[in-house]
Amino acid sequence: MTQFQGSSKVENIVSNILDNGIISPSRYVAEFALPKSLINEYPKMPNLMIRCSSVTIPGRNVSTVGYRIYGPARQMPYEILYGGEISITYILSRDLGERAFFEKWMNSVVSNENYKLGFYDNYVGTLAIHVLDKSDQLAYTSLVEEVFPKTVGDLVLANDKENDYMTQEITLGFRKYTSQYLIRQFPEFNGGETPKPSIPKNNGNGLGIGSIFGGIRQGAQGIFGGITNVFSART
Repeated sequence: MTQFQGSSKVENIVSNILDNGIISPSRYVAEFALPKSLINEYPKMPNLMIRCSSVTIPGRNVSTVGYRIYGPARQMPYEILYGGEISITYILSRDLGERAFFEKWMNSVVSNENYKLGFYDNYVGTLAIHVLDKSDQLAYTSLVEEVFPKTVGDLVLANDKENDYMTQEITLGFRKYTSQYLIRQFPEFNGGETPKPSIPKNNGNGLGIGSIFGGIRQGAQGIFGGITNVFSART
């Protein structure tokens, strides 16, 4: 009698991990393509990427409604819903420039002086969240469209936090996102293994995002040129 080898056996789990690897939540890059209202703020982009201590990749779900002719009802989908908000946290520099940046962005959404609303196309930007594997290869990119700050979080000051550092939590609204999986787990689906693009390395010394920063200082076209090519067929 053949003995069934369950998928929960330790050797099967270890073998699968060795074959397919794992992905770490600590290896990522989050970069913005800023809206028209903040076009002069691009020199600050490198600081934001380095000091991003956490970010959430959004999800989505399908809304359904019960439909029944006879017997148990079927759940019929009728629309797609996205997560709605993205949380991102920054380690603050000594001039609190990261907080000032997002407050300026928020002022372009709703003026803090006369409380007038800005034009939508002028204050929405784009956020690209890149997930890297341990060899600094791009494994996944989430391109989040029409983002803008909804909340600039509170800062807590206290006498017993002398040895701590301050962080700034930001909540972003968005319209939708597009996923791009850059490491093919099933190459037979597309006729062969797809080459994995990578973020340039610093002479072999690990993640070299310094080369990206130079493009950021030159403007949005330099930053998002590669991303535009990857997602050119998304719409």
